[in-house]
Amino acid sequence: MKDFSCWKEYEGFSESSGRSEKIWLQNPDDSKVGLFKFKKDVQTTDHVSECIACQIAELLDVPCAKFELGAYNTSYSF
Repeated sequence: MKDFSCWKEYEGFSESSGRSEKIWLQNPDDSKVGLFKFKKDVQTTDHVSECIACQIAELLDVPCAKFELGAYNTSYSF
C-alpha cells in the first residue's frame, strides 16, 4: 500500500462526482496529480472492482487511469 501523506492538496481540478469523499493530490517530487478517494465505510468494496478494471485494462492494452491502494494522513483508500 502506498502512503500519499507527503503529497500536497491540488486545487487545479474541479470536484469529482460520486458518493465517496475525494481529494486531488500532487506529488511535490515529480508534480504527478492523482485523485485520492476515501473509503465510504468498512463494508464497501469499490476498491476491488476498480483494481480489477485497471488490471484488465493493462492486460488488454486499453488506456485506463492508474489505480493504487493507499493511505493519506491515516485515512485509507481500500
